[in-house]
Amino acid sequence: MSRWFLVPVALIIHLTCMGIVVESSSLSSSTASSYTSVTALDAFGNSQQLRNAQEASRRYGRLVVASLACSSSETGRKDSIVVCSVWKPRWGLAREEEENVMKMVKVVSGDDDEEMTAICMSGVSADATHLLGQLRNEAIRLYWDRFNTNCPPKYVADCLSRLLLQFMGYDTSSEWSLFSLSDDNNNMGRPFGISSLVLGISSRGNEEAEILSVDPGGSQQSWVARALGRDSDEANRRLEQTWKDNMTVEETQTMCTHILRNIILEENDNNGNEDLVLVCETLSPHRGVQVQRIPLVNIEKTQT
Repeated sequence: MSRWFLVPVALIIHLTCMGIVVESSSLSSSTASSYTSVTALDAFGNSQQLRNAQEASRRYGRLVVASLACSSSETGRKDSIVVCSVWKPRWGLAREEEENVMKMVKVVSGDDDEEMTAICMSGVSADATHLLGQLRNEAIRLYWDRFNTNCPPKYVADCLSRLLLQFMGYDTSSEWSLFSLSDDNNNMGRPFGISSLVLGISSRGNEEAEILSVDPGGSQQSWVARALGRDSDEANRRLEQTWKDNMTVEETQTMCTHILRNIILEENDNNGNEDLVLVCETLSPHRGVQVQRIPLVNIEKTQT
């Protein structure tokens, strides 16, 4: 009797386990169908993950406006760069820490006397900190240690493009034969939510300043004036309308602060602007980076 009793019990247990396996497999298949790989492309060859990264850089990044400028209207040489951004002071930060967080321009390579390459990032702050450290290390390892000179802006932009595309897992060894990053095999699990402007100034010869934009997908483009971050589409539209050739540093600063002020007032409807500060950073040969803090209230009074 005990032997015949054990057979149906074992059969029931076996069928129950099969049901559980079937149910779990159907659940995993439904889950897999809704999962999109980080390297997957749509029907048009675009990456959904890169679109999300671009949206993150526009939504969470500080509004930044950068433009080339002439230190002297007589020569007409665009050897300076003006970068203006919006900053809201934070309580509890030490003065030195606040000064560092407030500034958008971060030096990557070079000195203040002759040449300098810097970068301005807008988007997820943790991603910006990580990329800045990587770029500084690569500029020292691959350029300064080899040639004992400043790392040019195009080289920094190329390094940044390659770092941004590491999450795709592409084999770019044949495309980037001039150098290899120190962490080529360290593929990221997601794209960086960062849009960047690589800035370069030089006092040698008749070289002019450079502004190179690098989006989260690694695409590069050269500009005379460009905006990043929140409401950057509107800022770029106004830059196209107001920018003029051979503008001096003072005229460029006025243009950038005027654009930022109007966008902030329209967005906030004149409410909560008492604490906002416009940070104006000017990169010039032999002068380095000069920083000015302009309260928004003062701009409202002086500019109409």
